[in-house]
Amino acid sequence: MAYLTSEGGVKLDFWDKTNLSKSLLVHDYKIDINYELGFADDHAAPAIIYDEVERRLLIATAYHGTPMHVYEYFPETDTMHRLTVWEGRYTYPQFIKSNEGIWLLARNQKTQDSGDLVYRSASDDFQSERTVMQSGAGFVVYAGTPKVKDGVLYFTYSIHDYKKNALRGLSLAGYDLDSREVVSICDFSWMLDKDYISNRPTGLGIKKDIATFATSFFSYPVTYSSAEQENFSGEQAVKIIKGRLGECDSFKVVFSKNDVAMPYYDVDVAINDDGDWLFFDKDNVVTNSGIKNCFMNSNMLYPKFVEGVGVLYAVMNQPYAIRDFNNSLFGCVLQ
Repeated sequence: MAYLTSEGGVKLDFWDKTNLSKSLLVHDYKIDINYELGFADDHAAPAIIYDEVERRLLIATAYHGTPMHVYEYFPETDTMHRLTVWEGRYTYPQFIKSNEGIWLLARNQKTQDSGDLVYRSASDDFQSERTVMQSGAGFVVYAGTPKVKDGVLYFTYSIHDYKKNALRGLSLAGYDLDSREVVSICDFSWMLDKDYISNRPTGLGIKKDIATFATSFFSYPVTYSSAEQENFSGEQAVKIIKGRLGECDSFKVVFSKNDVAMPYYDVDVAINDDGDWLFFDKDNVVTNSGIKNCFMNSNMLYPKFVEGVGVLYAVMNQPYAIRDFNNSLFGCVLQ
């Protein structure tokens, strides 16, 4: 697994069941940290994926508006190389793969007040960039979990409004990787409460033509600043939504909970392609899956289904700030 330390190190760890067998430093952001503000910015968390064709691990990271660094690690020879650097201002790398290949999505902040959703392909070692969706001045495309099915890239998204300092709207889009154009958009903003302030799409699973995704949002008096000052003090709503791709009217809310403790950012929901979902309400797990009895920690957040393994998640060890965080990583490993 790959992760970011508060000291600015991007690490790659190898585990043999419950034992750490190797830990490698992939990239170091020490010179990028403004120590007058604190430690590493948590937006520098890396993305990782295994490339079966080239038999390599791919790791990507950018420091909240810096060039994107893409590394490749070959387990058989224990060698690491920096594959490429995307010059510019990038944030939030996300790998995705299917039978057709591997792609790396990211936010491209060409200007201080914009953020387009872009991608590059492993087929040319991530050299050529394409734009999936432009944001426009004063806005940022905030994309949730991406999936590729039958050559179409699907993703949920909201739009960050700089003036309102909030994520607005909720949509599911399909982008054809061959024609390189958006071929479908379903607007689900009507599913949000009328008085909501900010909404974050999270999680996406697709099996055949059935899509399951989630969203978490909050209303006044909750704010991001108050949630960061006192973690888990605010409450927000979480909704799980399910429907058939290509049929916007088929999507329905299949689960809703209105009093979920907000860690600091919005609640993350893990969703796999079978439609299993899981999220944390501070110390409690809320899920439709059979994985329930191995979460024994307090202040849990950021769950992620790992196929064939179980669920990885984080635990807050101290009060959070964007440049002062101390989290531990845990695994709920299936036997």
